[in-house]
Amino acid sequence: VSAGLSYRFGQGAAPVEAAPEVVTKNFAFSSDVLFDFGKSSLKPAAATALDAANTEIANLGLASPAIQVNGYTDRIGKEASNLKLSQRRAETVANYLVSKGQNAANVTAVGYGEANPVTGATCDAVKGRKALIACLAPDRRVEVQVQGSKNVTM
Repeated sequence: VSAGLSYRFGQGAAPVEAAPEVVTKNFAFSSDVLFDFGKSSLKPAAATALDAANTEIANLGLASPAIQVNGYTDRIGKEASNLKLSQRRAETVANYLVSKGQNAANVTAVGYGEANPVTGATCDAVKGRKALIACLAPDRRVEVQVQGSKNVTM
Protein backbone atom coordinates (compact mmCIF):
# COMPACT_ATOMS: atom_id res chain seq x y z
CA VAL A 1 0.00 0.00 0.00
CA SER A 2 1.39 3.39 -1.00
CA ALA A 3 0.23 6.80 0.26
CA GLY A 4 1.91 8.95 -2.40
CA LEU A 5 3.34 11.56 -0.02
CA SER A 6 6.87 12.79 -0.20
CA TYR A 7 8.93 15.36 1.67
CA ARG A 8 12.34 16.66 0.77
CA PHE A 9 14.44 17.86 3.64
CA GLY A 10 16.14 21.22 3.32
CA GLN A 11 13.54 22.83 1.10
CA GLY A 12 11.19 25.53 2.31
CA ALA A 13 7.47 25.29 1.95
CA ALA A 14 5.99 26.59 -1.26
CA PRO A 15 5.06 30.26 -0.90
CA VAL A 16 1.42 30.76 -0.04
CA GLU A 17 -0.36 33.91 -1.15
CA ALA A 18 -2.89 34.96 1.43
CA ALA A 19 -6.44 35.69 0.45
CA PRO A 20 -7.03 39.41 0.08
CA GLU A 21 -8.42 41.19 3.12
CA VAL A 22 -11.78 42.78 2.31
CA VAL A 23 -12.12 46.21 3.88
CA THR A 24 -15.36 48.18 4.21
CA LYS A 25 -15.53 51.74 5.50
CA ASN A 26 -18.62 53.93 5.80
CA PHE A 27 -18.78 57.70 6.12
CA ALA A 28 -21.91 59.71 6.92
CA PHE A 29 -22.24 63.43 6.32
CA SER A 30 -25.06 65.69 7.37
CA SER A 31 -26.42 67.43 4.30
CA ASP A 32 -26.67 70.57 6.41
CA VAL A 33 -22.85 70.55 6.66
CA LEU A 34 -22.37 69.95 2.93
CA PHE A 35 -25.29 71.84 1.34
CA ASP A 36 -27.70 74.69 1.90
CA PHE A 37 -31.32 73.58 2.41
CA GLY A 38 -32.81 72.44 -0.91
CA LYS A 39 -29.54 72.96 -2.82
CA SER A 40 -26.98 70.62 -4.36
CA SER A 41 -23.87 72.81 -4.64
CA LEU A 42 -21.29 72.31 -1.90
CA LYS A 43 -20.86 74.85 0.86
CA PRO A 44 -17.28 76.15 1.22
CA ALA A 45 -16.93 74.34 4.56
CA ALA A 46 -17.82 71.00 2.92
CA ALA A 47 -14.30 70.66 1.55
CA THR A 48 -12.87 70.10 5.03
CA ALA A 49 -15.16 67.14 5.76
CA LEU A 50 -14.82 65.60 2.29
CA ASP A 51 -11.04 66.06 2.18
CA ALA A 52 -10.72 64.28 5.54
CA ALA A 53 -12.79 61.35 4.23
CA ASN A 54 -10.80 61.23 0.99
CA THR A 55 -7.53 61.11 2.96
CA GLU A 56 -8.92 58.31 5.11
CA ILE A 57 -9.96 56.40 1.99
CA ALA A 58 -6.44 56.77 0.57
CA ASN A 59 -4.93 55.61 3.87
CA LEU A 60 -6.92 52.36 3.74
CA GLY A 61 -4.41 51.16 1.13
CA LEU A 62 -7.01 49.56 -1.11
CA ALA A 63 -6.36 48.75 -4.74
CA SER A 64 -9.17 50.30 -6.80
CA PRO A 65 -11.75 50.72 -4.03
CA ALA A 66 -15.42 50.72 -5.03
CA ILE A 67 -17.02 53.90 -3.71
CA GLN A 68 -20.79 54.33 -3.61
CA VAL A 69 -22.19 57.72 -2.66
CA ASN A 70 -25.81 57.62 -1.42
CA GLY A 71 -27.87 60.79 -1.13
CA TYR A 72 -30.97 61.20 1.05
CA THR A 73 -33.42 64.02 1.71
CA ASP A 74 -36.10 64.60 4.31
CA ARG A 75 -39.81 64.25 3.55
CA ILE A 76 -40.47 67.98 3.08
CA GLY A 77 -41.46 68.73 -0.50
CA LYS A 78 -42.55 66.53 -3.37
CA GLU A 79 -41.21 62.99 -3.56
CA ALA A 80 -40.04 63.37 -7.18
CA SER A 81 -38.20 66.61 -6.36
CA ASN A 82 -36.56 65.01 -3.34
CA LEU A 83 -35.40 62.07 -5.43
CA LYS A 84 -33.79 64.42 -7.97
CA LEU A 85 -32.20 66.54 -5.23
CA SER A 86 -30.73 63.49 -3.49
CA GLN A 87 -29.30 62.26 -6.81
CA ARG A 88 -27.72 65.65 -7.55
CA ARG A 89 -26.22 65.79 -4.07
CA ALA A 90 -24.79 62.27 -4.39
CA GLU A 91 -23.33 63.18 -7.79
CA THR A 92 -21.83 66.39 -6.37
CA VAL A 93 -20.02 64.47 -3.62
CA ALA A 94 -18.94 61.74 -6.06
CA ASN A 95 -17.56 64.34 -8.47
CA TYR A 96 -15.70 66.01 -5.62
CA LEU A 97 -14.04 62.72 -4.65
CA VAL A 98 -13.07 62.12 -8.29
CA SER A 99 -11.62 65.63 -8.47
CA LYS A 100 -9.45 64.70 -5.48
CA GLY A 101 -7.99 61.63 -7.17
CA GLN A 102 -10.51 58.80 -6.84
CA ASN A 103 -10.96 56.74 -10.02
CA ALA A 104 -14.20 57.83 -11.72
CA ALA A 105 -14.78 54.29 -12.99
CA ASN A 106 -15.02 53.08 -9.39
CA VAL A 107 -17.32 55.80 -8.03
CA THR A 108 -21.11 55.58 -8.28
CA ALA A 109 -23.79 57.97 -7.05
CA VAL A 110 -27.34 56.99 -6.09
CA GLY A 111 -30.12 59.23 -4.85
CA TYR A 112 -32.76 57.69 -2.60
CA GLY A 113 -34.84 60.78 -1.94
CA GLU A 114 -36.84 60.57 1.24
CA ALA A 115 -36.47 56.77 1.48
CA ASN A 116 -34.76 55.31 4.55
CA PRO A 117 -35.35 58.16 7.01
CA VAL A 118 -33.40 57.87 10.25
CA THR A 119 -35.90 59.95 12.25
CA GLY A 120 -38.81 57.54 11.76
CA ALA A 121 -41.95 58.94 13.39
CA THR A 122 -39.97 61.17 15.78
CA CYS A 123 -40.99 64.40 14.01
CA ASP A 124 -44.65 63.54 13.28
CA ALA A 125 -45.99 65.81 16.04
CA VAL A 126 -43.64 68.73 15.33
CA LYS A 127 -45.47 71.93 14.38
CA GLY A 128 -44.12 74.75 12.24
CA ARG A 129 -41.88 74.57 9.17
CA LYS A 130 -38.66 75.74 10.87
CA ALA A 131 -39.09 73.28 13.73
CA LEU A 132 -39.86 70.47 11.28
CA ILE A 133 -36.80 71.29 9.16
CA ALA A 134 -34.64 71.18 12.29
CA CYS A 135 -36.20 67.93 13.50
CA LEU A 136 -35.76 66.20 10.12
CA ALA A 137 -32.10 67.28 9.74
CA PRO A 138 -30.73 63.74 10.35
CA ASP A 139 -32.68 62.49 7.31
CA ARG A 140 -30.83 64.92 5.05
CA ARG A 141 -27.53 63.13 4.62
CA VAL A 142 -24.96 61.72 2.25
CA GLU A 143 -23.39 58.36 2.98
CA VAL A 144 -20.20 57.15 1.34
CA GLN A 145 -19.54 53.41 1.32
CA VAL A 146 -16.04 52.25 0.43
CA GLN A 147 -15.15 48.63 -0.21
CA GLY A 148 -12.01 47.06 -1.55
CA SER A 149 -9.34 44.55 -0.84
CA LYS A 150 -5.72 44.65 0.09
CA ASN A 151 -3.38 41.72 -0.14
CA VAL A 152 -2.07 40.27 3.07
CA THR A 153 1.47 38.94 2.82
CA MET A 154 2.52 35.86 4.73
